[in-house]
Amino acid sequence: MIVLVHGTILPKISLGAFKRALRKKHVDKRFTHSHAMAHGSFLKRYRYHLRHNTYHPHQAIGELGLHAINGEESHPAHVSAACIFPSLCEPASSCTTRTNPSSMYTFGWDGALDKRSRHEWSGILYDELIAEAKRIEKETGEAPQIELWCHSHGGNVALHLADWEGIRNKNMRISLVLMGTPVQSETEDLVDSPVFEKILNIYSHRDIVQKLDCVSSKDYFSRRRFSQKPTTSKLTQVQLHVGTDEPMHGELWLFGNTPPFVYRSWMAFHPVPLVAFTPAIIDLIDSTFPDENDLDVCLVRTGDIVTVTATTMKKESDARDQVATLSFNGFDHLSETITEWQRCRKQRAAEAAASQA
Repeated sequence: MIVLVHGTILPKISLGAFKRALRKKHVDKRFTHSHAMAHGSFLKRYRYHLRHNTYHPHQAIGELGLHAINGEESHPAHVSAACIFPSLCEPASSCTTRTNPSSMYTFGWDGALDKRSRHEWSGILYDELIAEAKRIEKETGEAPQIELWCHSHGGNVALHLADWEGIRNKNMRISLVLMGTPVQSETEDLVDSPVFEKILNIYSHRDIVQKLDCVSSKDYFSRRRFSQKPTTSKLTQVQLHVGTDEPMHGELWLFGNTPPFVYRSWMAFHPVPLVAFTPAIIDLIDSTFPDENDLDVCLVRTGDIVTVTATTMKKESDARDQVATLSFNGFDHLSETITEWQRCRKQRAAEAAASQA
């Protein structure tokens, strides 16, 4: 069971979101949290509709709360790219011992740049994960293994699960993948919680956004890395490269048909979000360097082939770095899948505009 948790939704200017917020556009009552937010104050309505406007839909984002990705029924293609994420992970899963992540979910939160909001939504995530795990166990007879893949402040929403375990005491156990998550003093020590069986912190030195949050923390600025302590052996920190370059904040998670300040069109992996290669990164680390806490991972694309290389980052001057690689085909499939989704979304948008004319 893989849950995709998006990051902050900044209150940028969007005419589409403004119009929908003014009209109090209907939201299906099945989506309880979304329905409540879309019928709240104007500011809440505007923030809700932002998730479906500007470049926000070009990522794994869904309605508020926990929702299984069952194709377009739960995540319509004209609203969110989440419906194609299981397909995007297929090539990277094919070269690993991991099964294809057919059981994928999104968790939507309000995206506010506010630590209290992140803590509150973490409580909702905790309750809905426990409920869904119980449902799956009742149906299959086996408790699911839960992995959270989180972008930006979505990682801090996930880290607060440790706080809620102390309140709810449901014995939650999960694995965590953080991508560009701002490391802050409010959540840094939570990595020691028994809630987290394994934590992968993926960061890039070109990710300027990760360090910019001086608003929602008592820290002056956020950091890229957690303090490495003997008690955090389950934490692996990964510096990510793409060839001789390093990815920006948006390139970790969003599609490449976004503005160049979000995803550079000349980057080798354009338009594919690097989160699509997470299965290969996890498998390479688990199979070759399970006890390493500091690694350098490099993604290289040669035509249709993607190669993932992991290198240890030894601090001892006399220690030799170790290297492991794996490769898989399928980049062209990923690019074509995203292009088709973009075409579908534009077509649906045009049809919707024509019907309202």
